[in-house]
Amino acid sequence: MNSEFRDMDGNLLNIGDYCEPTEGRRVKIVAREFFAEYNEEVLIGQQVEDRGVYSPLTHADLAANFRRVQP
Repeated sequence: MNSEFRDMDGNLLNIGDYCEPTEGRRVKIVAREFFAEYNEEVLIGQQVEDRGVYSPLTHADLAANFRRVQP
């Protein structure tokens, strides 16, 4: 499995980066972990506007729907 996470423009994503989906709210990447429900490693995105909301972001999800942006 590819251990690198990339956005829809091919930019490498790491903890601390900010991403915006094509539809939805901006997230900050705050962690990387194995997500048993998906049986794969994911990045964890924390919503910038609602810091209590976290989402697992898969390789496919990031490559299809997210762009790295400046904070």
